Amino acid sequence: MKKRHMTFLVLVVTLAFFAGYLWQTSHRLGELTYSIQKISEPGTDAKFKIDAEYPVILGGIPVSAKLKINVDLEKWVKDSVEKSRVDFVELATDPYIADRDLGLIYVGKVTVKNDFKKLPFINVSIETYYYSGGAHGITDVSSFVYDAYTGDKMSLDNIFIGDYLTLLSILSLDALKEMDPKLETYVFAEDGTMADIKNFQTWTLEPDGIHIVFSDYQVGPYVVGRPKVVIPYSKLSPVLNTEFKKYENIQ
Repeated sequence: MKKRHMTFLVLVVTLAFFAGYLWQTSHRLGELTYSIQKISEPGTDAKFKIDAEYPVILGGIPVSAKLKINVDLEKWVKDSVEKSRVDFVELATDPYIADRDLGLIYVGKVTVKNDFKKLPFINVSIETYYYSGGAHGITDVSSFVYDAYTGDKMSLDNIFIGDYLTLLSILSLDALKEMDPKLETYVFAEDGTMADIKNFQTWTLEPDGIHIVFSDYQVGPYVVGRPKVVIPYSKLSPVLNTEFKKYENIQ
């Protein structure tokens, strides 16, 4: 009888060990791998062309997180393409636009970054370019930051507490002044860095701090492009959520 109980106990312990091992393995972060999915449609008589891309995560993170991220990115890109299509149908009714050699072009350029040795986040940036017959097109950059363990999309409200927009505003303007002390280039900087959530839509979480990208015309004329500032986590300490304070001194 005792022998049977001992055998049963060994079996339970063995199964528990392997279950724990499999769980730990499936929830471990490894080398992030991904492919690029394309959505392409040639230009038509309506002069609408699509050449869009988005990443598909293949491995390196838990399966549940991978699925959640992939669904979110695919939906965002396809919704954006469809909105561009609808916008162009409306634009094409304008005689001025209709007479141009080119109508609206939607182009997506993808960047995926991670450094799992330091931070458990996946940063995805998708650059889109639209041209509707004006002097030049407009480029937008949309960013997505995901928790690599859960696949949840991060927001600034997840990272900060209190009146964080005021501090982001002050530090962003200071960073631009370091690059351009008299703001002779970034002539719209004071308005473009005001404590408004609309001014802080594009950002990523990287080892040296939060990277904030400003859109065309946000802090300067078209020629300055999309400037980026980096704010170290240590400077954001007063408004960092408790679980993010561990990144204050990360290098």
